[in-house]
Parts: sequence; structure tokens; C-alpha cells
Amino acid sequence: VQDLVATSFVAESAAVAADRDGLTDAATRAREVAGSVRGNVRVLRSLLVDIYPESLGSTGLTVSLRDLAATAASRGTEVTLDLDSRTDDLPDDDQRLLYRVGQEALRNAVTHAAPCRVRIVVTCTGRATTLEVADDGPGFDPAVLDLPRDDGHLGTQVMHDLAAEAGAELSLATAPGRGTRWRLRLLD
Repeated sequence: VQDLVATSFVAESAAVAADRDGLTDAATRAREVAGSVRGNVRVLRSLLVDIYPESLGSTGLTVSLRDLAATAASRGTEVTLDLDSRTDDLPDDDQRLLYRVGQEALRNAVTHAAPCRVRIVVTCTGRATTLEVADDGPGFDPAVLDLPRDDGHLGTQVMHDLAAEAGAELSLATAPGRGTRWRLRLLD
């Protein structure tokens, strides 16, 4: 992001120089580049906040999940949270993983199952931490996730990849007419 901001400054400087030299077309194109880069910076900053919200680092997973639930509620999805009291004591990497998987599972429910009810549960028992995100929506045939990634299932692939990189177990239980339940299990 910082490099892109610097690039927008360079493009704007080039526009000023081109104006000074009477190169109006070049100045216009350089300003268009600067504007485009600034627009991309805004998009990237928004994505970064989605991936790792400030509240996760400063106030913990509980507040971040509550924020996700409030956002989903504003889109017509009822979300209940049942969070273990030790949720915010988890290591930062575990909190980030739980947040990202919870975020994507909730986003899928809002996008594909709403209006529905979603329940998010985090439990910490012994050496394991479990996140479950379950909705009472229409469910789906899980075989659709085996289709090529250009069919829009990138988010589910990201969840699987994040879980695999962390050595966690991610499972899906769904069927047409039966809702959807994602379960992430981390072992300490």
C-alpha cells in the first residue's frame, strides 16, 4: 500500500511537470494514473481491514466476532454467538485463523442462505479450540465445491488453505434443505 501511495505521488508529480512543459495530454494521462492508483489504495486498505480488523488486534476475537455478527444482522441475518470465556486468551495466530474462517463462513451464509439464522460457537477444551458456524439456510450439495475455482468458490478454498497451513481440521456438513455447518478445530 505504501508503495502504491508513493506511485500516486510520482504520477501526480509527472502530471505537474507535463503541464509545465505544455504536454496537456501527458498530464491528463498521468493524473488518471494517479487517480486510479489512489482508488486501488482505498480498495486494498478496505481489504486489509476485512482480513485483519483493528478490533482483532486491540480488543480481541470476541469483539471482532460481535462486529461481524452486527454487520450480518444489518443485512437481515440473525446471528447468535456462544463464545468461550477464554477466546481472547488464545494466541494471536489462532485468533486470526478463527476470525478469517468465521468471517468467510458467515459471509457465505449471508450471501447464499439469507434470510437465515446463524450460530457461531467457539469452545476451548483441553488442548483443542473449536469454531462452529452453522446456519439454518437451504444448504447445498457439497460436490459443487469440487468444481473449478472460476465458479466463485474462492472463499471456501481460502478457508481450507488457511486451515491446512495452520495444521487445523476444517470440515463441512451440508446437504440441500439441511443448512450448512463449518467446523474448524485447532490443536494446541
